[in-house]
Amino acid sequence: MSVIAKIDALVPLIAGKLNDLNAQDGDLTALQTTVKTTLVEAINENKAAIDAATAGGLQINDAAAEASTVWSGQKTDSEITSRIAAALEGEDLSDIAAQITALMQADNGLVSAVAAQTFDATQQAQARSNIGAASQGAVTGLLTRMTAAETAIGDESTFDPVADFNAAINF
Repeated sequence: MSVIAKIDALVPLIAGKLNDLNAQDGDLTALQTTVKTTLVEAINENKAAIDAATAGGLQINDAAAEASTVWSGQKTDSEITSRIAAALEGEDLSDIAAQITALMQADNGLVSAVAAQTFDATQQAQARSNIGAASQGAVTGLLTRMTAAETAIGDESTFDPVADFNAAINF
């Protein structure tokens, strides 16, 4: 094979490898960077942007609260303390404590829907009066009368008022 023939055979192989490399790199115009000439330049552009964004990190500035600065721990503690004090300015904390105690004492007489409670007879009577409920004695008496009525009527499966009526008439 001649040298020219060998070069002619080599050119398509080199072109194929270059095309493979180009396909791996992708379309440089699709990069979301300003520089689109090479991957190395695009990567370097991104690195420079990251370095600029993170240079020095956030700065502590106790003099002003800004989006690009933070307060020191001491300043943060001081601000929280002063704002709580301002919110409570003129408030007597013993007054607040007394109100809380009064609410807790008032709660002692409330009926709970979530916990079992014990009430004496006076408390039970007052609660029934408040809500218009019958006493246990009244409910027991009603049940006794209902049981007596049921016994008087008899077994309802054999109860036939029509037959009883017909048997009772004397025509």
